[in-house]
Amino acid sequence: GSSGSDRVFMDAFAATLAALRPKTKARLTKNGLLVPTLQMVFRQSNRNVKSDKDYFTGKAHPTVFDGKQIDVEKMIRRAHEIQAKTLPPLAQIAVAEEMEENPGIDYFDIGPRQKLFTTPHAIARIHKTTARNYHITLDGKPSADLDDLELTYRWAVLRGDANRIKIETEGPKNPVAKITIPWHDRRPIHPGSNIHSNRIDIGLFVSNGTHWSAPAIFSVFHPDNQQRSYDRDGRILSVKYDPSIYNDPRIDAPVDWTDTYHYDNGKLLGWTRSRKNQELQDFTAEGRLILEKDASGKPTQTTAVRYIPKRLSDGKFKLEQQIIEESK
Repeated sequence: GSSGSDRVFMDAFAATLAALRPKTKARLTKNGLLVPTLQMVFRQSNRNVKSDKDYFTGKAHPTVFDGKQIDVEKMIRRAHEIQAKTLPPLAQIAVAEEMEENPGIDYFDIGPRQKLFTTPHAIARIHKTTARNYHITLDGKPSADLDDLELTYRWAVLRGDANRIKIETEGPKNPVAKITIPWHDRRPIHPGSNIHSNRIDIGLFVSNGTHWSAPAIFSVFHPDNQQRSYDRDGRILSVKYDPSIYNDPRIDAPVDWTDTYHYDNGKLLGWTRSRKNQELQDFTAEGRLILEKDASGKPTQTTAVRYIPKRLSDGKFKLEQQIIEESK
């Protein structure tokens, strides 16, 4: 906030708080709904939200809000209309089922790191698995209305290719959604935008018949330092890792190799790892390094490997592959 760019937001929220009816504000505060309601009012009232339909798109829920889009008068009017007897509901999500992760086999890192964080209002994952699709089932049942009114559930793609992302539900009264997100390369956050991202956002909105809630958001980040290739059936063909492209090391550790995958009648046999100025290394489908092969190319001796962070002379670090000594 040293530039003062946040002041316009603070002023807008202060005016919105003042516009709430006293009984409405008191009941919101008592039940922990004040901030979620302010978020709903703010997100519905921005100038680029031209219609009710826009509220369920990325226009209303960008990563970075533009102070020039704030409509303070609209926020004040919307806040003043909220009655204490009918408050906005609260959207919350939980993980019902999720694909397993196998570090050292379907991705390479110091350990399991696909699950960045899980909270009732925001869930974040890293698409580290080499599988083309990330699968998760989310449950909006923890969502609540203060007066126990029946809720309607609406899931929406807020960022990403909606034509490729699949959200399966059993109707607006069922809180469960099966979500399939394919690997996404970097793309504009919306058509014509100068901001590009590898992140996917999916929002859950709930309605009590009077108000729609602020969204609970599920996000998946696709590391930018990977160039992936898949075949027509969705099988991974190759992954080129580029350590020169920065990713937060808490999300993805930098590596300097390319993996090329091999199949026999659709069954994964393993992969070949290539590095600049180094000999090729072959791995089994279980992630074991092949030390020796017979005349037909079948592995006769393998060893387990592990991946640990190694700090470089410049203070940065990269992921290093090490052989695990196994007792005979």
